[in-house]
Amino acid sequence: MKSLLVLQHVDREGPEFFANLAEEFSFNLKICRVDLNDELPPIDEISGLLVLGGPMGLSDLEDPAYKWLSTEIGFIERAFYLKVPLIGVCLGAQLLAYVAGGRVEPLICAQTGLPLPEIGWAPITALEAQESESVLEEFDSPLGVLHWHSDRIVLPENATLLASSHRCREQFFRIGKAAYGLQFHAEVDGEKIKRWIREDLDFVLSSLGSEGQSLLIAQQSVWSNATQARRQNLLRALFRTLWPEQSPY
Repeated sequence: MKSLLVLQHVDREGPEFFANLAEEFSFNLKICRVDLNDELPPIDEISGLLVLGGPMGLSDLEDPAYKWLSTEIGFIERAFYLKVPLIGVCLGAQLLAYVAGGRVEPLICAQTGLPLPEIGWAPITALEAQESESVLEEFDSPLGVLHWHSDRIVLPENATLLASSHRCREQFFRIGKAAYGLQFHAEVDGEKIKRWIREDLDFVLSSLGSEGQSLLIAQQSVWSNATQARRQNLLRALFRTLWPEQSPY
């Protein structure tokens, strides 16, 4: 059975829908926590790489508390240049762009000119120029997804931008034929989101104000179930594109 390696960074941000798809596509899912001193496998033993999100970022590379981050980036870089099929989510998307020659910078509020995170549910819209991309079959209309980030990605020149949100242009992109970055979260739902709110409450309140927790819970009741099927289909289209030989369809 082929192996899909998942690089996870915090307990609350697991593979979720991706785990279901790994089973659907007959992958052996292996979670690796480099931050907890898990050993990375040889590149030639994996058939795909999924890099999840987390509160750390590229600005933490010099922080001794995140010394493991350089090791992980080196692994992602090797996988990318060896054309191992790769999906990066949020932090993972930023690390993918970084190893390909991109960078990140604070996300700025257009009205104030000051840094302001994008957090909560909001739609992303596919670029018309990329409508032929197979992974965009769920984008006949804007797709509601969860946002949870304070930086934006400055994409490398070899990246193809696929979809954007109102506040952040670089939401969904492809680099080469085997690597996709999702700045947003399509993989999480329900009680997991409530856990994110509880455990990342300082970020929620600093971004959305004192009513931030209530706002996110209200958004979830409107958006989560209503968009679940389309979000799952988006991730399924990613799997079909990257691993067509594994597809049960």
